[in-house]
Amino acid sequence: MKLSRHTAAYISVFCVFFINAVDVSQAKAIESWIKMAATALVIVLALAFYLHSLGSHKKVMNQTGLHWVVCLITLAGLSLAWSIDSSATGTAIVAWIYTLCAAYLLIGLGIPTAMTIIVISFAWLCAISLALSLTWPDAFMLNQGIMRFRGIFYGPHALARPAAICLCIIASGVLLVRKPVLFVLALVIGTSLLLTFSRQAITVMMIGVAIAVLMRARTYSHAVIIGSAGAFLLIGLSYAYISGHGLTEIASFDDGNDVQSLTGRTFIWEATLLLIQQKPYFGYGFGAGGIALQDYYSAGAYNWTTYNAHNAFLQILLDLGVAGLTVFLLMLGYWLIRSFSMFPVLFFPVLICVMLLSFVERGFYSVGGFIPLVLMLVLLSRSHHISGRLNA
Repeated sequence: MKLSRHTAAYISVFCVFFINAVDVSQAKAIESWIKMAATALVIVLALAFYLHSLGSHKKVMNQTGLHWVVCLITLAGLSLAWSIDSSATGTAIVAWIYTLCAAYLLIGLGIPTAMTIIVISFAWLCAISLALSLTWPDAFMLNQGIMRFRGIFYGPHALARPAAICLCIIASGVLLVRKPVLFVLALVIGTSLLLTFSRQAITVMMIGVAIAVLMRARTYSHAVIIGSAGAFLLIGLSYAYISGHGLTEIASFDDGNDVQSLTGRTFIWEATLLLIQQKPYFGYGFGAGGIALQDYYSAGAYNWTTYNAHNAFLQILLDLGVAGLTVFLLMLGYWLIRSFSMFPVLFFPVLICVMLLSFVERGFYSVGGFIPLVLMLVLLSRSHHISGRLNA
């Protein structure tokens, strides 16, 4: 029996989505075993294809990007020495390792094929969710006074964030599918996104799709579009300075009491900054900063708690301090350069989407999963296309 790299890539992407986003809590007795098996499967598949490729002397990945990812994982491993929760740190390290393995399997197929596999895999999960919602009441959850769609995912945001980015990928025109299939993919994913009522993800999706469409239409040059985006950002920062209001104040209302909306994160950021000041250089350990934040709220007079700083940069500082933030800023700088040199019509809109989401969620600093997978595809991709078959 022969297992193609294409099939292995599909399996790995489904596993990544399953581990990070699909809710299997109803099977509590075997939940951890199921996710451990999925994790092991991705790593074994990547290792098998890596060993199979040793004799070909063909480089699948961009070595510079790989070095940056390895540098981050190495720093994460070192943080075990000072982590306040070694179990959480170990879990986060494993998450980035299996995400890297999935990226390795995808990279060998080329960017268009890799993105096609990602979008189709996610669309299948959305289609299953929509089908189940007809008879399964738990497909919706009451949040902020409305019933929000989550399907088989952990929650509305776990569905909304990848949906927004997938729609940007579709708008870029790089998918290797026919137009009728493209329409169905957009319809299924778009419907799922709208039913989540996630204002952040829907707004980010519209911005990313608009940029992708403009870049494809060539109505304006890429430089003008990018310059316009920078000008809008500059205007916003200037307004914040001239008006005498802070950025967090402009982004919030009602004293920031609405925790689960875009406007309710400012006091979480304030609490995070207080914790960062206590361990500014190396943080609380990779993946363990959220534990410190959770303990902070549990110790106070609050009727809720959170382990998510709802900002990727603050979460990095919480986990790995200034050392981790430095590594990530350099990595993001390299990601930005790669976005302009390879498929700018695809990667620039996706970059904008990811960065906007990263200011209100963990974004590119998620514990493995979809967005880090997209980040790694940009960092590791090479211009040539490799396909292979593995005897299994």
